Order: sequence, then C-alpha cells, then structure tokens
Amino acid sequence: MSPSERFYQRLVADEVNDAMQVANDYICAQLPKKPCAEEVARRVQMFYGEVAIPAIRIYSQGHDTDVTAEHRLRLYQGLQFFNHAFQKAYPSKMSAEQPEVYCVGARWEIDTQISAMLAHALNLKNIAARNDLDVLIQSSESGKGIVLPASIKILCVSIFHHAPAAQIRLLKYRLAQQYPELKIIFATWSVMQLELLDELQQRFELQALVNNVDDLILTIETYTLNEGESWFENLEIKNEKERQQALNELGLLDHFHQILYKQYIEEARQAFDVDYAQISWLNQHEMYIPVSPFTQEATQQMCKDSVCTHLLYQNEPLVIEDLQRDPRFPHLSELRQYHIRFYAGVPLKDKNGIALGSLCLLDKQPRQMQAEDMILLKALAQDLMATLSNERKKKDKQKQIEQMQPATSASILNKD
Repeated sequence: MSPSERFYQRLVADEVNDAMQVANDYICAQLPKKPCAEEVARRVQMFYGEVAIPAIRIYSQGHDTDVTAEHRLRLYQGLQFFNHAFQKAYPSKMSAEQPEVYCVGARWEIDTQISAMLAHALNLKNIAARNDLDVLIQSSESGKGIVLPASIKILCVSIFHHAPAAQIRLLKYRLAQQYPELKIIFATWSVMQLELLDELQQRFELQALVNNVDDLILTIETYTLNEGESWFENLEIKNEKERQQALNELGLLDHFHQILYKQYIEEARQAFDVDYAQISWLNQHEMYIPVSPFTQEATQQMCKDSVCTHLLYQNEPLVIEDLQRDPRFPHLSELRQYHIRFYAGVPLKDKNGIALGSLCLLDKQPRQMQAEDMILLKALAQDLMATLSNERKKKDKQKQIEQMQPATSASILNKD
C-alpha cells in the first residue's frame, strides 16, 4: 500500500495520529540527521504533492457516487485536525500579517483544506502566504464581492473537480473585474492530463494553470523574483572537496568506464522506454557526460542553471513532467534543439551520500513517473554506484557485457 493510500485510510478511519505518523515517516525517510530548514521545507512540499493531495484524489474519484455523507465528514474533519497538528509539528517563522500570496478554495470544503496546506508550504519556503477558510465562489456572490488583503500580489485558487471549466470561467471574470492587476494561479488538482490542462489555459487565456504542488510553487517563486534576478544565483553544491576526492578515487572520469556507462544508459533507456538516457559527473567547473546522446564532446563547461546541476544541488530525485511548463529552464538551448519535454533524474551518490553525478531519463513527450518507476530508477543508480565502487563487481559486469556482444565487437573491446 502506498503512503497516499495509507494516509487516506487513516484520515477516514478518524485516526489522525496515525495519519501524522505516515506523514512523519515519509518526511524523515530522506532527511539527514540534522536537516536544515530548507531541506525540511522541501520534504514537506514533497509530502503535500506526493502523499496528501494524491490521497484526496482517491476521495474525489468517488465524491459524487459511492461516498457517503459520513465518509465526507470524516475526511473533512480529519484534514482539519491533521492540518492543525501538522503545522504545529513543522512550524514556520514567517509572519502572515502582510501576506504576498493568498491561497483560497474555489467551491468545496476540500479546496479550503488544500489551500491551508499550500500556504503552510509557502511559508516554510519564506514566502509570506495566508489561506482563507471561506470559499471564493460564495464570497463572490455576496454583496461585497471578493475581498482580499491589500498586500496580496498573487492569488492561488484551488479547484478539486474533474470538470473545472465552469468554476474557472466564473472566477476569472469576477476577479478580473475587481483585481485587474492581480496575478492569478488556478490549481486544478483533479485534471491530470497535460493536454486538457493546455486546452483550459488557452481557452480561458489564464496567466497560470497548474495541477501539482511543484509547478504551483515554482510559478509563485517566478512571480516573486525581482527584475533581473536569476533562479540559480545562490545555488552552491556542498562538500566540493569530498566530491572531488571521491571522483578521483573511483576513477569515474576514466575512459575505461565507457563500456559500463554505455550499458547502464541503454538499460535505462530500454527499461523506461524513453528517447534518451544520460549519465553525468560534475568535476569542479566542468560537467563530464560520457556517451552523450547530444554531443561528441564528453567534457563541457558546467552550466549553473542546467537541470542536472539543479538536481545535484538538491541531492535528491528530480522529475519534470513537461519542461516547457517549468519556469526554471525554458532558456536552455540544448533542450529546445532536441525538443526535450520530459526529465527524470536521480543523484549518483557515494557511500557517504555525497552526490557525484546524475542518472537521468529524457523524452520528447511530456510524461509522468509513477512511484514504482522512481524506485526502479533509484535502484539502477545504486547498482551503477555499487559496481563502480567494487573491483570484483566491476569486472563481473564487464565480463557480462562482453559476453552479450557479437564476436567482432567483443574482440574490439578486448583490444581496448
């Protein structure tokens, strides 16, 4: 059973403490012993995006059919109690007196609970945000209209409905009348098809339309950047001295390992049925990309704002379902040149957990990665590092590769 399924079951069983345990287990599983505030904020964001909201999707799929009133009440109350306890367990130091972002629900009580989660995630990332327990459509129909705090620059509207077009049409019209300068993001949590998302955005000429937490927060961060400011100005990859030592000790930049790299790249490409797979190692100010699918030059100047560099900075898996929708990377010429839309990568770590490089998947079409797919990609990365770190395993793998080669190819490999 997945974490989102366990979380959902605990909520509807009125066992909020158990739901908290699911949340804490998920967050702490990937945290170091002494995490910094940024690492905690990132894991909380991942919990909301990969556990909490998918759990609510389970509920929403049967909202209009086989879900009883008691079931709805339990989930709503469970979310209320959970949000209160969870925000106390992971408190923010941000003041909500002058919020820059306002998170509101469009119509249903579930929308408002998701808005509370979003405001919490934003505050943990030092973006001043506040949520409202009143739904927006009800406020818009009152005599006063929609009333927002004067400090608000960005409005995030959560809609948990499989057909959100009517709500978007109504709210966009009323908000445009009252707040023409406001930046508005519609978050349609039940719309999973990217084609439908694009259709809605074009149809209603929306400023921003998202369907997941990561894209929502990225969009908000884009709106809050100062003019001329870059996403990547303050990114620094940690443990540089230890990283260089590990790269040299393992000989990861040696041409001798090309055969291994080529095999793992092909295994990844075939297993996940993607157009390209790639291994990269960061060597000080250079990115070493053996057997690159895009260039003959294995060593390239490190691009501080590349996707793989960002992954190494985070030191955790990175999935971008559609690069064209990600505000961090639209400028990368190589991605545009080869029409790359999808990216999924995991860090290649040494025995001390230091990220030395990355193993990534690339495709020309937007895609989604299921939890079991990420488990497999991580396992492949771990197997690669285990092989590179052990001479016996390395020789066994090379022998296995040679045995799979045609006779002519094998003789060439032996000469090398």
